[in-house]
Amino acid sequence: MLSKNIEGADEYDDFDGLTASSIKAAIMFRRESEFSGDWAHRDRWREYYEHEADDNHDLSDERFVELREQYIDRAFETSCSTTAVENQSKAGLQQLVEEIGTDQILDALDDDAIRKYAANGDLIETDHD
Repeated sequence: MLSKNIEGADEYDDFDGLTASSIKAAIMFRRESEFSGDWAHRDRWREYYEHEADDNHDLSDERFVELREQYIDRAFETSCSTTAVENQSKAGLQQLVEEIGTDQILDALDDDAIRKYAANGDLIETDHD
């Protein structure tokens, strides 16, 4: 939440306990649909930021506005088409599986769920087989 670490928000440092790399990965993209209606306008984002930040900070008005506008700029920079989001999601999932390993993922899953999935013929061939 912004109010917990508003001053570090411009660098994504320890934002709500997440590391800088996980923050950047988590907000790498947003569907274009998230920027529709009221959310298509910067004023709505300003209202959101100010609500989340609250008044419990020691920032000058100028610094607060600077951080707010940086936050909004970054939000709009993350807008992607639905296709791009789906492609990124697939690539991210593949990267996760490669990083963690298939065995560890399968160990974390319920055996009955795996059997049910396999019985439905939902198995696919992978490069790792």
